[in-house]
Amino acid sequence: MKAKIRSLIKNWPIKLLAIAISVILCLYSYKHEESGRLPLLVPIKIKNLSDDKVVLLPSSLQAQVRMKGSTTVLNEVIRVNRYFEVKLPEDVKNSFKLSLSSKDINLPAGVEVTGIEPSEIELILDDVTSKIVPIAVTRMGKVDSGIRLLSQTVSPARVEVSGPSTYLQKITRIETFPVDMRELKESKIAEMELRVPGQFIKLSENLVKVELKVDNLVERKKFTELPVEVRSNGGAKVEIDPAVVTVEISGSKKMLQKLKSEDLSPYIKLSDIDDEKKISTVLIDLPEDIELVDISPKKVNIIIDE
Repeated sequence: MKAKIRSLIKNWPIKLLAIAISVILCLYSYKHEESGRLPLLVPIKIKNLSDDKVVLLPSSLQAQVRMKGSTTVLNEVIRVNRYFEVKLPEDVKNSFKLSLSSKDINLPAGVEVTGIEPSEIELILDDVTSKIVPIAVTRMGKVDSGIRLLSQTVSPARVEVSGPSTYLQKITRIETFPVDMRELKESKIAEMELRVPGQFIKLSENLVKVELKVDNLVERKKFTELPVEVRSNGGAKVEIDPAVVTVEISGSKKMLQKLKSEDLSPYIKLSDIDDEKKISTVLIDLPEDIELVDISPKKVNIIIDE
């Protein structure tokens, strides 16, 4: 034990001098450390803003803070998110002048605030209310000429809207993003997003289902003087009277526009001939989605030259 004490006090003047020099150097370094100035844009947080109030203006709550201090401390300032933290009076009205102070911002020791711009901010507030309004489906373009829109329904049909009372007074409906009617070829159910009319507005629903029911418009078209073919004649010479018929068909406008006379071939089958009356029913094969309205005449006379 005595040996340890002797070791500690040995050369104590030199050790004490070394400690003193270290302290002096630290103090000198701190005193002569390079100082700087820092402008910083600082956001403002309102601690006690109730759910039934909203700040309308200014749209961005922030102020520029000018500060000075050592470069070490200023570097520490910018490494951490800084903000003003303020409280409003419990009975705050819809207009309030907010004063900002360096005491409201969380800064480390050694930082001196030299200015706040602006130091006062005029807050415009409003009461948050809600109401229920209908949903309107918006459209883009028109359906093809051969298609008819039968009905359009949206589910849910209404939505709850909440936000500043002054904003809600002007809202009478909520619209969907547009449905492209040009792409509508058949009935369908589409999930559509609702447009939010403003940054302060909240909706109880963001997506709705839109059901669109369509029908193809049916038109009629006549083809006259179509020659009647004979099938399965077995090489016999067959005469038909009359040799041409008129065919009336129905279908969508689009399909009928594409159909030409050469696409239709009325015919008879010798196997279907009434041997006693020598007549046969005229037949015709039609494309899909095309229906036969009438063939005139429906039966033709047959003369077989064997």
